[in-house]
Amino acid sequence: MGSLQVIQNCQLSAEGNGYLEHAMEEMNFSARAHDRILKFARTLADLSGSLDIRPNEILEAIQLRSLDRKLFTWLASMKISCANFEEGGNSPHLRRETS
Repeated sequence: MGSLQVIQNCQLSAEGNGYLEHAMEEMNFSARAHDRILKFARTLADLSGSLDIRPNEILEAIQLRSLDRKLFTWLASMKISCANFEEGGNSPHLRRETS
């Protein structure tokens, strides 16, 4: 979904927009994270059969994005990275970096 599609398909209520703006300021999310949160909230709304993105879907998307950030911070602190998919395989493997 491109930027124009995000604008067209991810309209928020005033309450949902307030939650997202607060999270952007307090958690220092990037513009890319903003769009990912909107896209994920759109997916949650679609799965629940809702035409509109409801505030609880924005909150769930924000929560999952913050958990995602914590995971990558932990991985970086442990010097662990996801290896590329192995040839012929279909799952990534964690490996400890040696530097």
